[in-house]
Amino acid sequence: MLTKSTVEVYVSVLADDGGVLGAAISCASLALADASIELYDLISGCTVGYCNGKLNFDPTIKEENDANGLMTMSAMASTKEVTQIIQHGPMSGQMISESMELCMEGCLNMANLMRQSLINGN
Repeated sequence: MLTKSTVEVYVSVLADDGGVLGAAISCASLALADASIELYDLISGCTVGYCNGKLNFDPTIKEENDANGLMTMSAMASTKEVTQIIQHGPMSGQMISESMELCMEGCLNMANLMRQSLINGN
């Protein structure tokens, strides 16, 4: 265990087709776990955009640019604890609530895939 240590993670984005922040958060958490750094839990991230009157999970870069509102959320799946929310653009309270629910569902699904990847060594 790295007591009283700071670990800095740098992410290089080679291509951005949308949802880059959520992907970077998930990848950084996965990299730390793969390096055997002790964590409370894996943190997964995902993005939801509000475009053309509907919520889009994991929007493309075009959908992100056209979105009226955009939310990126990261969470620890085992406790369903939100670690970060970034919201851009105007969204009603109901839209924020629906976006958070959709993001949490995506984070939980992503965390399951991340765990499987660590178990299988992929």
